[in-house]
Amino acid sequence: MDLSGTGRRAGVLCLFIVLLATGRPELVHAEDDAAIVYCLSPAQRAAVVDAGVSLGRARPDPSGTAVLDGTRTLTPREWRASRPADFAASCEALYASTHQAAASQFATLLPVLTAVLGAVLAFFAASWRDRVARGRVQAESLRSAHAEFHDAAGQYLRDTSSEHPDAALGESRRKFVARLAETAAAHRRWTVVRQVRDRLTTGEFGGSLTEDWYEQSETTRARRRTLLAALDSQRDEVLDVAIALERPLRARWILRGAR
Repeated sequence: MDLSGTGRRAGVLCLFIVLLATGRPELVHAEDDAAIVYCLSPAQRAAVVDAGVSLGRARPDPSGTAVLDGTRTLTPREWRASRPADFAASCEALYASTHQAAASQFATLLPVLTAVLGAVLAFFAASWRDRVARGRVQAESLRSAHAEFHDAAGQYLRDTSSEHPDAALGESRRKFVARLAETAAAHRRWTVVRQVRDRLTTGEFGGSLTEDWYEQSETTRARRRTLLAALDSQRDEVLDVAIALERPLRARWILRGAR
């Protein structure tokens, strides 16, 4: 969680609330300007005239979209210039009534929106907890299968006798491949999982691991050392995958170094 980012957002929100509470002139002027723009819009010409009539500050012309001032017919814009106090009172009343209606509708919907939002947040929280729990189980199974294969393969590679029993190696490989297949199916973008699995099936830890050990030579010893080193590298990759399963939010950064 980015606590610093949360703190900045909370600070901005607090500042905004303080500005509203203290009635900064800039905010008041902005509200006045919004009311004027609203009242002078073509769609509100009849409404602002009607508001003036209701307040006793204007007489409408026959069309209902202009004000009669003696012998003159004034548009709302001309009415504002000629009689600013009458226009301002009428406009404020119209703007306030319109926005109070909208606020009332929002207040009616607010409990429903709050309930829906709460249900959505509860759903995602439960889903997240389930994902983390499943990740921990998968990580433990993967570690266990890898440890079994690592031990069996290490013992096989260090055995320099003429006979190399490979039953334990084969069984541990099958379990390990199965766990990797489950992880790869759930996280298709984790290329390191497929790379580890491929080395167990078609690569150096596949069937070729148990071949050509009859001759004791420098070439054989070099091959043994290379495979033992690769086995240790594989352990680091698998541990990175296991940690990524347990920490979904950090999975991308954890696996970046394992690719």
